[in-house]
Amino acid sequence: MVRYLAKKYPTIKMLIGHHEYREMENTKYWLEMDSGYRTKKSDPGDAFMSKVRKAVADLNLSKPTK
Repeated sequence: MVRYLAKKYPTIKMLIGHHEYREMENTKYWLEMDSGYRTKKSDPGDAFMSKVRKAVADLNLSKPTK
C-alpha cells in the first residue's frame, strides 16, 4: 500500500504510523480541528513501522523526529 500511494501521489515525502501523529505537532503538517481530541495511540507500533520502513527504504520517505 505504501508503494502504491507513493507512486500515485508523488508529493508524499513522509511515512508515519498512527501512534506517531503527536510527533507532528508544531510542524507545517499539523492541523488541529479539536484541541480536546488529543489521544495516545499505540497502533501500529514501533516494531511494525520499523519493518515497513525497512521494506520501503528505497522510497526515501522520512519519519517524524521526536
